[in-house]
Amino acid sequence: MTNKILVVDDNLPLLELLVLELSDEYIVDFSSCLEDAFLKVKSNIYSCIVLDIHLGKRNGGELVKYLIENFDNPNTIASFVIISGYITEEFVKNNSSKFSGMLMKPFKAEELNEKVKKGIADYEARVNMPTITEEMQESMNQRISLVVDELPSIIEDVKNTHLIDEILENVSLDGDFQKYFQLRTKVIIKNSLAICRALEWHTVKTMEKFIYASYLHDMAILHRPDLVRYKSKAELNAVLIKLDDSDRKLLVEHANIGAEAVRKYEAIPEDVSIMIKQHHELPNSKGYPNKLNSNKITPQSAVFIVAIDLTEAMILDDNFTPKRFIQNAEIKYKGAFFSKVILALKTVFKIK
Repeated sequence: MTNKILVVDDNLPLLELLVLELSDEYIVDFSSCLEDAFLKVKSNIYSCIVLDIHLGKRNGGELVKYLIENFDNPNTIASFVIISGYITEEFVKNNSSKFSGMLMKPFKAEELNEKVKKGIADYEARVNMPTITEEMQESMNQRISLVVDELPSIIEDVKNTHLIDEILENVSLDGDFQKYFQLRTKVIIKNSLAICRALEWHTVKTMEKFIYASYLHDMAILHRPDLVRYKSKAELNAVLIKLDDSDRKLLVEHANIGAEAVRKYEAIPEDVSIMIKQHHELPNSKGYPNKLNSNKITPQSAVFIVAIDLTEAMILDDNFTPKRFIQNAEIKYKGAFFSKVILALKTVFKIK
């Protein structure tokens, strides 16, 4: 099926060129103003929207905001490629995860095609996600709201809990799931923040981000304890073999699902959705769901990925020692920021 694209720009000569460039490969609609763009997204389904962020006195971000907030509109999963004559570094930093690409005018035709192709790929990945039921969406929304509301008390609890060993003593793989998950979450937080301190990341904002990510990263599969709590990697593999296609898809895509749910909450920093989205990625591109390499994984995500792995080793591996874990981590986590995380771990455990 040919993908359908909407191009929105108030520069009519440029709009004509953009439509002409993309029409060979896609079905292309176009709008020169936001009013017409709103009408089109209410009556059509698009894979990708190429959007000028500056439209006279209006802001193209209004269209993005509308689609994020209106779940019943099928274009809520459409990808965006942002084009503008002026894009600040701050805008890129705050919004890069929301869009499939950003282009500063003037740009080359091949640059546009590259970003649109990525947008189509991102859209198709979302289309292939497992169906999110109303009950599942409501459960995620309730959990997010609860963590937002309870954040101050969670921070105090984290500050008052000093020893990971004390938490681990109470982690039972056979006990109450909610208690198990809460204790596991506390260990992930403590491990994350220990690495952050070694990296000299000391701000309260940093602490908040890792608390949010620790509580919310697996929320899309919390209704399936068998996918969250397992006694060994072999046991998880045994579970995977028995899963049907829809359950396997849920497991593979739960990071994307959780990230998308969190992204809609303005109270939660943008970095948190990225950390959730990337928490199963690996620097060698063999992680999931997006198979990112080390250069595409953010520094905060790198810390979070290693902290989760460390926590699982502490809980699951009867032969766990910090030295043994770090030796394995040096092989597993190579490249980009991961090497700094491993050095930080050596500082945490006082290993030379």
